[in-house]
Order: sequence, then C-alpha cells, then structure tokens
Amino acid sequence: MTFVQLPLLFAEGLVRTTFEWGRIQSNGDWILPIGVFVGLMVFARWMIRRDAAELHPVLSWFLTLLRTATLFGLLILYLLPQWRSERETVRNSRAILLIDTSLSMGLTDGESSTPDSHASRIAEVASALAETDFLERIRGKHDAVVRQFNEGLDRDAVRRFAKLDAESPAAATDNTANDTNASGVPAFDWHDFLKPRGSETRLGFALRQLLAEDNGTPPAGLIVISDGGQNAGIAPEAAIAAADKAGIPIFTIGIGSPDRPSNVRVSDLIAPARAYPGDRYAVTGYIQSQRLAGREVDVELLLREVDTAADRSQPGTGTVVAVKQVTLGTDGEAVPVEFELTPKETGRRILCLRVQEIAQDRNPGDNFREADIEIVDRKNRVLILAGGPMREYRFVRNQLYRDRTTTIDVLLQMAQPGMSQDAARLLDDFPATREEMFEYDCVLAFDPDW
Repeated sequence: MTFVQLPLLFAEGLVRTTFEWGRIQSNGDWILPIGVFVGLMVFARWMIRRDAAELHPVLSWFLTLLRTATLFGLLILYLLPQWRSERETVRNSRAILLIDTSLSMGLTDGESSTPDSHASRIAEVASALAETDFLERIRGKHDAVVRQFNEGLDRDAVRRFAKLDAESPAAATDNTANDTNASGVPAFDWHDFLKPRGSETRLGFALRQLLAEDNGTPPAGLIVISDGGQNAGIAPEAAIAAADKAGIPIFTIGIGSPDRPSNVRVSDLIAPARAYPGDRYAVTGYIQSQRLAGREVDVELLLREVDTAADRSQPGTGTVVAVKQVTLGTDGEAVPVEFELTPKETGRRILCLRVQEIAQDRNPGDNFREADIEIVDRKNRVLILAGGPMREYRFVRNQLYRDRTTTIDVLLQMAQPGMSQDAARLLDDFPATREEMFEYDCVLAFDPDW
C-alpha cells in the first residue's frame, strides 16, 4: 500500500508513505511464520476436540476461534507491521577538483636560471581554469567543487559551481562572486585563490580526509591536479583503494617536468617554546636539497621581536645572530644544522632559519622556516590538589619539585597538622577568590573530595 502526501509534494521532493512488514524482506520470508501459525492452529483444534469432547460443538468451535485469534495476534506482532516514509530528493552529482598548493607547485620548469621568465606550475593551473572551458565542460553534467590540499585538505579554500542548466548557461553559485565570464565560470582571480602555501604534500592524507567528509554523498568523480611530489604522510594507495571500494573514479592531471628542478629548502626547525635569561638553549634545523649534492651554502639564524601583528607579516626577516656553512646532502637527505643561543632579555621572539639564496635554486620561497619562543623570567606555578598521598600524586609531585622551572603548592586533603611535603607551600584550604586562582598556571587534581 502506498500513499502520497500532497502537502509536501512541492517542498523538498516527493514523499511516499508505505505499509510494510519489518521481518519480511522477500516472498520466501513468509513461509516459516505462516507454516508455524498453521501448525499451531491444527494443534490447538486437536487439543480442544480432545479435552472438550463433552461440550456442545458450538462452544468447542468458539474456543477454537478464540485461540486462533490469539495466535493470529501473535503472528501479527512477530511480523512487525510498520509505516515507512520515503522522501525522493533529486540532487546533482558532484565532480571534485583537488588541486595541489604545496610550495613545489610554485616552481618553474624552464631551463633558465631566472624563474620570473617562466610561469610557475600553479600559475599554469590558474590560467587553465580562468582562460579555458575546462570547468564549463565539467559543469555540463555535474556540480563542480574546487578544493586545495598541501599538508592536508584545506577546509577553508573551497569554491562551488552549480551544474549548467540548458535554459540558463551562466547559472553558478560561488562564495565570493556572482559575475560570470563568457564560459559561464564566475569571474574571480584564480591566481589569487591558488597560491602555494604548504611546506609538504600529503596527497594520501588529503584523499582520506576528502573521502571521510563525503562518505554520505560520494562524488561522481575526483580530479587530482598535482606535480606528484608526495613527500610526507600516508601513501596514496590506501586512500585510492577506499575510493575504488566506494565506486569513486579518480583522474589525475600531472603538472610540471618529470625531472625535479634544483632546489634547497629548510624542511624543519626545532626550538623550545620557552627559555630563561642566562640559560643556553639549542635550535636545530634540517636542510634538504635536490640536484645540489655537495654544494656548500650559508645558513643564517635570525631573530626578531614580536610586539605587534606587523612583526608577523614579514616572514623570513630579522637580525642575523649566527651563520654556519652546510654541505648539502644527496637528494632528499635532511642535513642537520644546530645553533646555541643564550638569551639576556625577556619577551617574545621569532626565530628564523634561512638559507642564503643561490643561483641554481628554482624555488626561493621555501628557503626559510620560523618558530616562536618566549623568554620568561618567572617559574611556572602549579597547584596540586589530592585527596590522599596516592602513588600518582607522589610521582608527579616529586617530578615537579625537582624541576627548576616550576614552583608547586600542595593541598593534601587527608594531611594531618604538621605534616610536611616536598613543595614550596602546603595549603590548608583551596583558593577562595579568582585572584588567588590566577596566581597559578596549572591546577592538577588527583581524586579530590570536591
């Protein structure tokens, strides 16, 4: 039985309400319950004829009818009668363009030593989207979604374009613009939208994120535009297998030369988040190169203060505090370079490790990496609250008490008067005001009686 609810017919799609039996999925599912029901009816009739032989035949059949009705009710309950509502909603299929925006896409593939004389890889992609009918052809059959990936899937950089309607070729939906060009694609700056910004290319991780997001409504197809420079994260094969299982075809468009260009970059910078005046700390960087093995380069460590937001808007700058010469390793080998500094004044700083530019470097944009550090002249204050002297409490208390950068106060609720603890102060009561609480950087609680 099928009923159509007309009030919702023109809302979000056609709604059909059907009656069904929850335990019946095919015609063969009727055999067992009907067979059991008939067998019980025959057994019930036989028992009544045997036990009520002295009764009037009308009364005997009346008892048979009552037991039959009971068995029939049990049969109905077993079959789980229910109403099911189905809403039919028509949605356009989606084609997703996944574009690589890692720093390697900013490389140029010309043989000239002046990168400005040739368009970068990402510039070629932007020009193709802006000047050709590539997107228009996709939108002839699907909604088009343009997304970026580098160190992962960029959730903010998304552009959506509606499927082209035969009656309205210029129909499009976009987050930023409604004006369209001759090809029906919204007219916005693809070169500004597609800018290399990620230091790594995690293609496998990005594919896995995309499949997880679209698990409920899988796309009709996935087009990956990349230079193929997978250099971090999980291998793409695992995500490709999941896409194949979900029936999502993947099409790849390779960008750039098959030969890797000469390049040197800072792959990582390790520095402590906090240091203290007069205490020496180490800064370690790692330099990677391609096709420059054996070359010697100068590596600079720069330092600049962070007072305003403008100090963060000039990456790669600062005062040079140390310089070391490094011999580059084989392709992809990370060569460590270590510096030691002794701060004198407090404040927030930005450390920058920078490789001096050389003529053969095809991508100077990845020649530096930065890290924040705070020089403080105070110790961390920690309040430890514990219901009793349990093992975990004693372990953490001893560790923090021996740490010369930390001062601890202890509130041991089961402590007897006069009991001592390894702490700066032994409290009798929990802080009662906000001001007292603000004196602590952290509060640790071990099974306290709140």
